[in-house]
Amino acid sequence: MDDPQVVTTVSAPDRISPGQVEMAEDCPLQLALNATIPENSRSLPSSSPARYVGTAFHGVIESARRGDGGNPPSRVQLEEIWSQQIAKVEDQARDNGDACWLPLSRSYGLLERVRLSAVQLALSQRVYGNAGQSGEIGTTETRLESSDGLVAGRIDAIDRSDGSIVLQDFKSGVVADPSGQPIGAHTTQMLLYAALHHEVCGIWPSRLELVDRTGRVLEVSFTPDDAMRALDSAKALLRGVVSVIGTGKSLSDSEVGGLARPTLDTCRFCRHRPVCARYLADLGAEGTKVQGRSRFSPVDAIGTVTAAGSMRGNRAWITFEHAGTTRTIRGCTRHGRYIDADGTQAATALPGAGTRIAVFNGHPRRSLESFPEATMLVAGPNVRVYTLMEDGE
Repeated sequence: MDDPQVVTTVSAPDRISPGQVEMAEDCPLQLALNATIPENSRSLPSSSPARYVGTAFHGVIESARRGDGGNPPSRVQLEEIWSQQIAKVEDQARDNGDACWLPLSRSYGLLERVRLSAVQLALSQRVYGNAGQSGEIGTTETRLESSDGLVAGRIDAIDRSDGSIVLQDFKSGVVADPSGQPIGAHTTQMLLYAALHHEVCGIWPSRLELVDRTGRVLEVSFTPDDAMRALDSAKALLRGVVSVIGTGKSLSDSEVGGLARPTLDTCRFCRHRPVCARYLADLGAEGTKVQGRSRFSPVDAIGTVTAAGSMRGNRAWITFEHAGTTRTIRGCTRHGRYIDADGTQAATALPGAGTRIAVFNGHPRRSLESFPEATMLVAGPNVRVYTLMEDGE
């Protein structure tokens, strides 16, 4: 097929962050692709609106701790800061080519709930101002880095409580599994922050805390040995990727492909599916499978356009064929997330008959059982993207 990628060479990252470790353990190739392909690359599907809302959530809390919302924080000032943060991340979404999610008030149904939670949580923060060096008490969004520079990240808060040093990470989403225990990825992340804090300051924190958007605190139990094992494991993971890629290799290189570990949970929400040779090869072999537990996410497909036409409201329908099976996607809204190779905006034309396409489902707006169609379509080599909207939107 005509590959929609705009990047042909993958590079090894210089370091790994605590938040990337769980992802890289599931699929090391993702770590390299994150380091190689910019977030606003035209080769990737649009990000989730939750990513932008989460950034605004953290921005309000960080502002409160700096004193931007008053000392003590004022609800009125924090409400204004929230509005400023939302405007800021919506500008980022436009710059990243994710304008399809704007306004966030339309695309993210929990926005008002997150706003209320962010302001309420920010009201409870102690104000420390901007003073302090990395690792000091009261610092916010503090960068912590291992002595060899291989592992680095930012911890949301370093506080003192009853004489104890407490590392906190704020989450706008779920922090616990159904049993009430911290989610595995969050646990790994906090263990690494503990180890990095020790490397930077020479002191082990007394407590690690995850704070959800309601203000509920979930403690992550740890020992120094646990934290150091997590740090050693993260470094080994990074070195393994570097040993394969070196100074750079082609995405089609078999060793690079060997870093990919396609599974249901790994692939279904991975934004790098359009440039993953192993995923595309598997998709080409089974591109019409749209039901059941498949690693295709969950209804990605490959085919050749047989017909396409316009509908009212800047919408379109597209019919394509693969391996003797024909599918039609209706109600596609052309949002211009991608630009054709000649610079033409995607919203100006429909793919013609005979165009080879790949369909990449982003974030389904209905369950697969009730609506087994893709929500995003990418056509190559002159790339086009369409977002399927629900009736009435």
